[in-house]
Amino acid sequence: MDALNQGQYAIVLDHLAHPSHSFTAAVREMMNWGSTPVSAVALSSHMEDTGFLQSLYSARSEKYEIRNFEKSVAE
Repeated sequence: MDALNQGQYAIVLDHLAHPSHSFTAAVREMMNWGSTPVSAVALSSHMEDTGFLQSLYSARSEKYEIRNFEKSVAE
């Protein structure tokens, strides 16, 4: 945890699948303990896959839809 607090890191939680309450509590502790930004990425546009993490990102301004690249750009 000292490395997260002293360094310039970011944490990205990707491919979430209904994270548990205890997992969310650990993420909340990381967010409150240091200055490391924590981003969560869900697979659905309706944010169902974020589970208990929804309470950490309740403001609408904190939610963004990430779309796939166009096929011509992705190649």
